[in-house]
Order: sequence, then structure tokens, then C-alpha cells
Amino acid sequence: MRLLLVMSVTLLCIVMPLHAQKGSGGRGGGGRGGNGGGGRGGKGGRRTSVPSQPSTPGTTPEEIVTTTVKIVTTTEEIVTTQPLTTGTTPEEIVTTTDEIITIPEEIETTPKEIVTTTDEIVTTPEEIETTPEEIVTTTDEIVTTPESTTSGPSFPQLTSAQVTAMKDSINVLLDANANVDGNGPNLIAGLVRLAFHDCVGGCDGCINLDNPENVGLDEYINMIDEAFIVYSDIISRADFWALASITANERAAEDCRPRGRCTPSIPMIEFQTGRRDCATSPLSSAEHIFPDPHGGLDPTESFFASVFGFNRRESVAILGAHTLGRARRQNSGFRNPWVGRERTLDNDYYRELLNIDRNWNQVDVANGRNGGPKWQWVHGDGRRLMLNADMCLFKEMELSSGTGESGCPYSGTNACPNSAAAGIVQEFANDNALWIQEYGAAFQKMIATGYTSDDFTPIALEVPVDNGSGDNPGVDDPINPIGINPIFEDDIV
Repeated sequence: MRLLLVMSVTLLCIVMPLHAQKGSGGRGGGGRGGNGGGGRGGKGGRRTSVPSQPSTPGTTPEEIVTTTVKIVTTTEEIVTTQPLTTGTTPEEIVTTTDEIITIPEEIETTPKEIVTTTDEIVTTPEEIETTPEEIVTTTDEIVTTPESTTSGPSFPQLTSAQVTAMKDSINVLLDANANVDGNGPNLIAGLVRLAFHDCVGGCDGCINLDNPENVGLDEYINMIDEAFIVYSDIISRADFWALASITANERAAEDCRPRGRCTPSIPMIEFQTGRRDCATSPLSSAEHIFPDPHGGLDPTESFFASVFGFNRRESVAILGAHTLGRARRQNSGFRNPWVGRERTLDNDYYRELLNIDRNWNQVDVANGRNGGPKWQWVHGDGRRLMLNADMCLFKEMELSSGTGESGCPYSGTNACPNSAAAGIVQEFANDNALWIQEYGAAFQKMIATGYTSDDFTPIALEVPVDNGSGDNPGVDDPINPIGINPIFEDDIV
């Protein structure tokens, strides 16, 4: 104890003059920032490190120095049982103490405990990784790439009754937006187009309306959302859009029945749930590439192969969707429908391609959406159109790069030879049922883009059940008054 008292008095005599001096030079002085020789020097012109740290209000510099002396005394006690690391100086110990004193919750901890806590923090990497800075960084990455994330709850399995109710709501909207006179939007064609554009890049219930290829889709999104919001707690928007497109195809295929011009055939497109919405549904900032309307057969097939995994036959089949709706100048820069009956899903599209007598001519549509030349093929009566991406299915054309102008006529002398896909076009033109079958299969594949079969859940069928009570199976059963029992399709023999 006498030795410790002498050392305390000696250190007090040494530290007090250092406190009285204010650094003004380069690196030097015992302590931080003073001038003098040896130890860890401070930056020129700074005060000593202890006063620069937050201290308890009312604490005088002398009291801080006194605390330092106590820490040194404690260090001496540690030396008697556990040697200090070689080269450790009192200044380094004081520096460590200063850094820990800046943590408010540990001020009342003794110096020995503080040093121990510091060691634990340094040797625990997982605690360092959870700093606020890193958490903010992760959040920024999610916000800047909403298209790569999904959101929303996990939905229960739907029953056939629920799906039927949804389709009824969609059909009400289809009737209200039939566009019989051709002057407004055709919701049947619009829903089919919406599904196609949504599934480019993966079906996620999101459309980038800043992409010129998606112009005009906002009105269809607004229309279908009237029905979606009623069921938004049990189905994702991506699934609802898929169901809406299936319903639109079925309605359009039924329209050929009263006309007697085609064999009624409904595309078999199974609806299953499991698609996930992007975090910002229904809007997105994702950039996707769409097929070039001025392109020939090779780039058209390349697009469908890379985006949907289609082969040539599937690519030709899916383009038959152009039998629905029309091109609108304010959207694409092109104008007119592809066929005469734009609300009917049949093989008229392929018949038009084969009809050389239609006297198709390629014209430059002035004042197209992008200002440049917009070449489209126009029917002899001026009321129908085809694009290069359509014509190339049947004819091999020499197309000008960039503008899409054809180097050979389509009709008359018939200078353009048949394309590699011409045989498929002829098959579909001659057999509506065949095309409907293959179109349905291709459409089914398209609306599953971005998912595997394991991601989807089938619709639960509802059948009457009876537990022995009541006169009728299920319906008047007091225990099961609704009279339904959900089962999986796979359970049916």
C-alpha cells in the first residue's frame, strides 16, 4: 500500500502539468493531442483527449485525472495476478476507458468490467453485423429493386364456388365494356393483352406503365381492379389477372356459336393459384423487352423462346391471340383490327394470312407513336392490318433494318416465298379446333412463367356430402347446412 500511494502521488505530479498544457504542435505529447515527447500523440492544435469526450456534468478536469489514476491503480492490482500485455502503456488503457465512457449505459460499470465488455464486443462478429448502418443498406436494396421481391399474405386454397363467383364478377365487367361500336377499349382483348405483358419477366401482377410497350394497359388495370378489390383478401392480383384472361378467352370462344362460321371450341386453360405479386403491385419499374413488330420470323421466335420457352409451333399458336381486339394509334402507333370479328376467338387470323386475294400492301403509318416510320400491312379495303411479326409467319420477307420496310410484295405476283412456319399456319387455318387446343396449351404455359408446378395449388372442388342426417345429402343437414366438402382434383378417380 505504501508503494501504491507513492506511485499515485508520483503519477498525479506527472499528469497535472500535462493537463495544464494545451497542444499546438504535431504528433507528440504523452496523452492525446499535446506536445512533448513519447506516447501516442494527438493532432496539432487539439486539446487533450479526455476533455474532448462527454463527461458527467460538473466534473472538473482534476476529477477526470483522479479517475485516471484510479484506473492505473486498478491496473497495478491486475498486474499482481495477471500480467499486462507487453508494451501496454497507461495511456492506452486510458484511451480504451475514454472510448467506453461514450456509451451511456456502461458509465456505471467498473473499469475492469468495461474492458471485459469491450473484448466481448470485439470477439462477437455477429453483433457487429447487426449495426444500424447495415440494416439501412439492406432496406435500400429492397426499395430500389421492388420487382425482385414479393409481398402480400399467404392465401388459402380457393374452392370452385369462390372461383365461379370471381368469374361471374369478371363477366359483368366484360358485358359492361364490350365496345360493340369499336370506338372504345375492348376489355376481352385488353385482359388477354394484360396477361401477356404481365408474364413477360414473370407473372407478378405488376406493369411498368413508363415502358412505351405498355401504353394503354392502365385503363384495363383500372377496370379489372373493380372486381379484384372484392376478393383481394383471398387471392393475389397476379392470380386474379390470370383468371381474368382465362375468362376473357372463354367468352371470346363462345361468341362463334351463334354465327355458325366455326366449330365451337373452348380453350382448355386450367386455373391454379400460387402466383405472387411484386412489392409495388400493380405498378413496377422493371424494364422488359417485347417482340419487335417490325421483326421477321427469327427475332420473333427468339423472343418467345427466351421469355416463355416456346417452340416454333407454340409461338405461331400464341400469336393467334391477335384475332382479338385491334391496334390503337395512341397506344402502339398502329391502327385497325387484325380480323373482321375482333371479339371472337377463332382461327380467322390464320385465314387472313393465307388469303392472298386480300391484296395486302405495306404502308408507312404517318405520325406513329415514336415519330419514325411505322410500317404496317393494310388490307385491300383499308380496314384490317397485319404487322411484320404476323406476316413473317407465312412469308419470308426481306426487311429493312430499323424501319421494317419489306423488299417484296405480299400479294399480286407473290414474290415472297413461304416461311419455315407456313405449314403450321395452314394447319391452323384449316382446323379451328386444332388451333384452339394448341393455343390453350401455349396460353397455359405463358401464364405460368416464373413458376414451377410445385408453386401452384389446384382449386378445391365442392361436392354434396351426407352424414346420415336430413332428407337430402348435405343441403338440409343441420350439422353441415351448406352441403359442400372441398376436395382436391387429384382425389377424383
